[in-house]
Amino acid sequence: MKRKISTLALGLLATTAIAIGALGSATGAAADPETDSAQIDLAIAAGDDTRLPTWLRYSIIACAADTIHVHVATVKAGLRAGHSLSEIAARYGVREPALERGILECERHFLWRLVETDKLNRAQFYRLMYFLTTHIDRIVNYHYSPSDPALSDAATDVAVTDAVSD
Repeated sequence: MKRKISTLALGLLATTAIAIGALGSATGAAADPETDSAQIDLAIAAGDDTRLPTWLRYSIIACAADTIHVHVATVKAGLRAGHSLSEIAARYGVREPALERGILECERHFLWRLVETDKLNRAQFYRLMYFLTTHIDRIVNYHYSPSDPALSDAATDVAVTDAVSD
């Protein structure tokens, strides 16, 4: 059962990233490895996860929801209310170390799927995983702005695409 849930969550994440990329510049959330590479480099240099592309911040939220075993909308509502991912997880009985491990494992699968579908290259994958690993404590304890585009409901209901396959 847990494998089915994880596979479903991974499918949702991959589909969401592709759908966000398909939305294009109209939303400002396009997954564009060329442009995102510079943005990611700036975030890494500044040690600032708030500078990560919106699609990646959203995927962190989705991975947290998967780890906590709640719907993404529940996590977004908690973040909009001023709570951190760690505080939301604690409310559901998930301790911070488990949350951190769950997010990192989920992100590893999600980002690797983007490499397999040529949405990211390997260098970007390794840079992102290094950044996420070294900043996970800050990420789970960060308090999002309620107006953060990653908390938008626009990217939550997307159609299944060919990127979701096992």
